[in-house]
Amino acid sequence: MAFTRNFNCTQPSGSNSIIIVEDTSTGSDILITSRRVYLRTKDNTFLVPSGTSTQYIAWAISLTKISITVLDKDYALDVIVQWLGASNNILYDKTILNGFTSYNESFDLGLSSLLASNAKLFEDNNFFLNKSKLRDALDSGDKAVSRGGDISKAQACYDVGTDLRVSSQYNFNENS
Repeated sequence: MAFTRNFNCTQPSGSNSIIIVEDTSTGSDILITSRRVYLRTKDNTFLVPSGTSTQYIAWAISLTKISITVLDKDYALDVIVQWLGASNNILYDKTILNGFTSYNESFDLGLSSLLASNAKLFEDNNFFLNKSKLRDALDSGDKAVSRGGDISKAQACYDVGTDLRVSSQYNFNENS
């Protein structure tokens, strides 16, 4: 059976800094000896775990999944997987644009819990307006990934959400 390259990416619940990449390829190619993962940002830099001296993360062929701890905020990333031969020559590669939004999604969930426990917050224009902006930034970034394939627009949206989150003391008044 011919080798058909594929992979998917997820973030485990409650682990905002982690990306899990899973090889979902079908078929086989006996020439494949290793893999690499590149995490490319909108400005063509590469995210790697602390202490990594290359632009990529080595991924042993014996592992179906790899867990990468690298995120410090929400990102739109081109995830590039390369399947390599014995001489580190690229036999196959695939790039998939992904949105990693656990930081802001977790924060938004917390805001929803606050709303559920304090109905007055629905009437707090500052709180509700900024929560709506956060939700819109997340959804717009996700659409830029899934429908537009636009890493720059997605990252711009995620950055709006991140700005709201990191400035939460100014944007969300829980004591209304």
